[in-house]
Amino acid sequence: ERLTWAFRTATNRLPEPDELRVLASGLSKRLSSFHQQPDSAQKLLQFGDHKTQGTLDPGELAAYTVSANVILNLDEVIMH
Repeated sequence: ERLTWAFRTATNRLPEPDELRVLASGLSKRLSSFHQQPDSAQKLLQFGDHKTQGTLDPGELAAYTVSANVILNLDEVIMH
């Protein structure tokens, strides 16, 4: 649901099933990677104007941050 919402917000359309499958696969890999390497997640989350709240899972937040970056860098989003 989060990936669909982010994609729809950025592109103004629902993702095709294949697009959603690719996004979900990437998110799953990033979740696994950031949970196995929590220092990596912490390093990523140090950037930006807003600091994270202690109640959020850093691995999950980092994985969704990168997934949002992927969506925002789609040609469809940049050229629109």
